[in-house]
Amino acid sequence: MDLTSWLGEGSVVQVQKSVREPAGAFSVTFVDELMNGLDDGLSYLIEPQDMIEIRFAGDAYKYSGGSGQKLPIIMRGFVSKVRRSQTMGSDGKPRREVHVTGHDYQKLLQLIQITNLVGTPDVANVINSFPLFSKYGTDLNVQNSTDFVLQVFNQIVNKFISGMQAAGATSGAALKAVATDIQVPSALVSVQLGAFNNGNVQQLLNEYLDTGPFNEFFIEDRDAGPWGPAGPYAVYRPMPYFGPVSRVPLQPIQDSVTTGVDPASPLAPNANCVTIETDSIISISAERSDSGVANMFWVDAPRFNMNYDDLPKQYAAYAEQGNVPPYYLTTYQNVNPALYGIRRMDAETQQGGINEKNSGNGTPAGEDRWNNQNAFLGWIDNRRDLLILMNQDNIVFESGSMRLRGNEKIRAGSYVQVNYGNGIQSLYYAYSVTHVFEPFGNYFTEVEFDRSTNFVDHFAAAQSGANPYFGEMLAPGN
Repeated sequence: MDLTSWLGEGSVVQVQKSVREPAGAFSVTFVDELMNGLDDGLSYLIEPQDMIEIRFAGDAYKYSGGSGQKLPIIMRGFVSKVRRSQTMGSDGKPRREVHVTGHDYQKLLQLIQITNLVGTPDVANVINSFPLFSKYGTDLNVQNSTDFVLQVFNQIVNKFISGMQAAGATSGAALKAVATDIQVPSALVSVQLGAFNNGNVQQLLNEYLDTGPFNEFFIEDRDAGPWGPAGPYAVYRPMPYFGPVSRVPLQPIQDSVTTGVDPASPLAPNANCVTIETDSIISISAERSDSGVANMFWVDAPRFNMNYDDLPKQYAAYAEQGNVPPYYLTTYQNVNPALYGIRRMDAETQQGGINEKNSGNGTPAGEDRWNNQNAFLGWIDNRRDLLILMNQDNIVFESGSMRLRGNEKIRAGSYVQVNYGNGIQSLYYAYSVTHVFEPFGNYFTEVEFDRSTNFVDHFAAAQSGANPYFGEMLAPGN
């Protein structure tokens, strides 16, 4: 059912998505009025778990044209709460509104529980089996990360969605399966017996996909394109960080394993970089801090500790030989311990090198075990080097927020490039984006960002003889 007619004066549509939060969220305020021949108000027709699709644009005329063409998708999701309010305005007139809130498809990953509680319906008994494998198969035990993600969505998530449809999803609309967009090179994933006993699917993915310090995982709503049909896409990709000066990706960008689309091409589903001019900025606040500075980096590996040896022992030899440990930076000025003191950054990897033949659990001593162990150590070393590379320049990056003229092209996980004067072009990584749309009113886009290059760009402009202070005040091209 099209609910556009219930958007009136005072209605607000707000959509928020972050690549670092468990799910996107939306809220819509409708007028509570009988329309379209209905016998009751919306608050009695909309139910929790109804699917909702939100579309809007700042310049809607740009999307007019061919038959069936729609405004761009902003979010698909499920209703969580319906609230009805009745108030008297200052003019003495009653105001009735219906407030609908909910979350995007990532909400479903939190609904699917993997539990060991004895007697819980539809799970195996914890006494004699491991419920994750008993219910979904032992293929989830040792495999590469690409197959692991596909297995989770094909065998768990999309089967759950099919079950929702069969159970009579209240909206009556066809529920879409979640497609995948995997951009991370394959690594070994081993969901060990007993290592993941309880939790939901979101937690399972976060545990074994190295999300946070190394990779990103989120669900993005898309229209049809070169990547496939319209629907929600589970995006699994390396952290899309650039060097502050080189602007070169710190992790390799590869064609999507599952869609075949090059994330760096113009056909990429989320415009990797949305360019705006300064006249789009309503407000911006940016800061730099030493809170993210680190010069001692440690990557732990629970599977190594459990199946091979205590990891710190493997690196103790460096100290015995009088060498500086490879995880301690002493000569890089942006993290110089003489200036900032010793600062430690810890991360964890649950993955391993693709050349490992098994998880190492219970394997006998011998050449195969030592080769696997060395392959795993090489993976940990590479993870530590990557952690250093992505964080050694934190002191020069800015973080903050900006409020912009509404721009539906800006999505969580994209870069915003602001063109200032004097040739200054600064990047801002938009990890969280909120669209606030008021029918018959305003449309704003609010961005929370980090990894901004504006400080570095100011320095480069000054080095070239330009005045960056006045340059920011000039129109681009001047």
